[in-house]
Amino acid sequence: MSRRRRAARWPRTLAAAALFALGGALLVLGTRLGTARGEAAFPPEGRFILVDGVRLHYVDDGPAAAPPVVLIHGNPGFLTDFDPARAALRRAGYRVVAFDRPGHGYSARPHPGRYTPEVQARLLHDLLARLGVARPVLVGHSWGTTLALVYALQYPGDVRGLVLAGTVAYPYSEAFTALLSVFRLPVLGWIVRNTLALPVGRMVAGPVLKDDCAPAPAPPRQVDIDRALAPRPADLEATGWDVVLAQRSLRRDQTRWSSIRVPVVELQGMSDTVTHDAPRLARQIPGTRLIWVRGAGHELPETAPAWVVAGVDSVAARPARQ
Repeated sequence: MSRRRRAARWPRTLAAAALFALGGALLVLGTRLGTARGEAAFPPEGRFILVDGVRLHYVDDGPAAAPPVVLIHGNPGFLTDFDPARAALRRAGYRVVAFDRPGHGYSARPHPGRYTPEVQARLLHDLLARLGVARPVLVGHSWGTTLALVYALQYPGDVRGLVLAGTVAYPYSEAFTALLSVFRLPVLGWIVRNTLALPVGRMVAGPVLKDDCAPAPAPPRQVDIDRALAPRPADLEATGWDVVLAQRSLRRDQTRWSSIRVPVVELQGMSDTVTHDAPRLARQIPGTRLIWVRGAGHELPETAPAWVVAGVDSVAARPARQ
């Protein structure tokens, strides 16, 4: 190529680069503005507390003397995922604590790669100590069931029992782990989180939640919350890290679940297409009660709150295994 032709191409190359940079900048700006609009539409509804240097967002409902229940959401997720179950548990006479896990909702995550399930269990334990909550029933959903199981291993004397909805107790598929782990990468992950993820996420969040709830209908308010908050850059980064860190913990701890002595109830939607670990875990932990919920998919806390209450009632009435 002659020098003259190369020189003629420079203006076109520079113009294309400038347009590309401008398009990227507009997408980043759109992500910032879209995130702010989503947060304005669904601001924090709880309180904040600093635990081990982490600012956690939580709600604490019901009389302090009532039997305590702690709700642990999935990945991604928010404390609002449990709104129907939280209301039903309050009506049933329980004290109910729910919180946004680190990096999700309105809880901070100062060092994104640090918060293994074991570290999150310690944060939760310290949060409950600060709130004066002793020996609660832990209700975990999806990724939250992993955290509940790890908590029972770390603090066996400080938990009354476990209710696991949509159990995740064994390693994920490598393809699923690789897909979500993209969000945690320092360069490519930052680009994805801050450019295309918000508009794409808002298109798919509603259909995904509806599929996960099927055949039950998805709560309209939660669909709007997921569309507004789940595709935010910080939530996506936490989601990517959580799947990778949980994978490591599950590989290590999957043989230890049989040592759990507290009562365990599992709730499994008969139409759940997301998780399938419940029967295997029920065989591994003697005395586990596995309840199959008809007409329900994966999102049991949102679509089957009465079954969550029934699971908590069952755990609270049972003695620990010796």
